[in-house]
Amino acid sequence: MSTIITMGRILYRVLSFALMTLWQLSCLRFRLFFAPLSKARSHRNRALKAWAESTLRIFAFSLEIIGEQPPQDGPRLVLANHRSPFDIPAVLFAIQTRTMGQAAVSKWPLIGSAARAGDTIFVDRQDKESGKQAIAGARQALLEEDAVLIFPEGTTFEGDELRPFKLGGISAGQDSNALIIPVGICYEEGFGYDKESLGSYLKRVAGQRRCKLTVAIGAAITPQATVEQTAQATHEAITTLIHQARTSLEHR
Repeated sequence: MSTIITMGRILYRVLSFALMTLWQLSCLRFRLFFAPLSKARSHRNRALKAWAESTLRIFAFSLEIIGEQPPQDGPRLVLANHRSPFDIPAVLFAIQTRTMGQAAVSKWPLIGSAARAGDTIFVDRQDKESGKQAIAGARQALLEEDAVLIFPEGTTFEGDELRPFKLGGISAGQDSNALIIPVGICYEEGFGYDKESLGSYLKRVAGQRRCKLTVAIGAAITPQATVEQTAQATHEAITTLIHQARTSLEHR
């Protein structure tokens, strides 16, 4: 009986997510078709927040946001630890930002179209030229006083230990003098995504009754004299935020 309930829950959530994403994408395209160019970013940000909120609700994530109120204007480079594909909606709900994501996502049915509509900056981490183009795209977005979310560890890891940062994305913020917004993310034990297939992970999450998730936002960091110093300061800040998020999550 429990297996039937779990399979029903998975089917319901996957279908609900697909229909919701299609609806949000259609609404965004409709608004962008009629809106002046100056309003495109605000329409995009509202759509991304609505999509993020709906995604977290459909998959039964109980989201808690703690810490600082992030700045809403000017160039902002949002840097966070990476533990799950659901990091993206969790951060998008809290902060209005574009995202740097894997190039493979752009080819996925429906999700790829939604990611492109959300102005995702795609990167193939195995292709140096793609990396250069992605960094240039992030730099241009920051020069246009937009915000960009990057996971500087480069991929997902399980647990709260923060791995060394890749410096490419951080250099985009350095060049544009963007404020760094550090973010620490924590899930309940067992909800991290590391070595299993994406399909297996999503099936596992969709079958759970609920999951607690905490996002801790730190005070903005001004770029330091060098990229390495900026990365170190941000690494220390996110390490502290992860600890704060874990403490808060365990007391919920």
